[in-house]
Amino acid sequence: MPGRRPLHRFVRVLCKLALLSAIATLSAALLFYRENVVQIAFPLLLVCIWVYGRFLWNVENPPVTPDHWKGRRLLQGLLRPALAWSRRHSPETAQLLYDSGLLLYEQCRFREAAEKLDKAADLFAQLDDRPNQSWALMDLGNCLNDAGRHEEAIRAHTQALKVWEQLAEHQRTNNTWRLLTNLGAALSDKGDLEAAEAQCRRALDHCRRHHADSEPEVAICLLNLADVQRRRNRLGDAEEGLCAALATLRKSRDTSLGLGLFLLAMLREDQGRTAEADGLYLEGRAWMEKHLGADHADVARLLERHAELLERTGRPAEAAALWERAAGIRSLC
Repeated sequence: MPGRRPLHRFVRVLCKLALLSAIATLSAALLFYRENVVQIAFPLLLVCIWVYGRFLWNVENPPVTPDHWKGRRLLQGLLRPALAWSRRHSPETAQLLYDSGLLLYEQCRFREAAEKLDKAADLFAQLDDRPNQSWALMDLGNCLNDAGRHEEAIRAHTQALKVWEQLAEHQRTNNTWRLLTNLGAALSDKGDLEAAEAQCRRALDHCRRHHADSEPEVAICLLNLADVQRRRNRLGDAEEGLCAALATLRKSRDTSLGLGLFLLAMLREDQGRTAEADGLYLEGRAWMEKHLGADHADVARLLERHAELLERTGRPAEAAALWERAAGIRSLC
């Protein structure tokens, strides 16, 4: 109806101004990489596109004017890629990448797992989800370390710790020790034992602020510290920590008991008590295969170390079988 045309023009101008403002805000946010602004501007842009398109589609008289078709094309042309971008950058997509990476990591498919976890960490960073970004970086570091890429693992763990320490105290709760102990393990595997011990002691200190010595969390910290001490040839200190940790893990039936038995076997081997070491390798392997899976990377490491012991003690045939089994697991990684 002719009497409504000025009102329609006025509303259309307002819709266009809102649409242009939303586009400008989103462009500036993307240009300066302000994730929190993107989270506000992008939904605003979608709303403006929808309102403008619906106005031109349903309100204009007559419904087949050029503006009607222009609005329809604008709605279809802009909304489709906008929604696709939103799906790719959603929290659900980030969580799916993270979960997929963890699943691949458990299957020892380290290269594929690292790619997924790296993408998840980047997406969590864009979403300003720092807790999950830190966890993704920590698991990325673990994955890289198991793949033998120790320098990259240390960088990932260091970045994870940096992001984690920016959180408020209530957000960090009692999990700081996990990041510290994983960083210590990566430094130890690289051969930087002094720095590794410092991080493991920090982890143990943080853990004891929230957990009693009888809890598995403290036992895990003691395991990592004891392994560093063993590598530094401080066998007495290592044995003390390992025995305390294993007493807790046996009582709680924690999955880390297999790792503890493996570490104690290496300690007994370093002490020259090869018969005890042999039995501990067998016990540790049985526990790991039951709780981690027969093709886990930790099982391969145990088999290789046990095979070396068997070779030195004159049992080459048994050693060859273990080497072959370990190689089979490595081929899956």
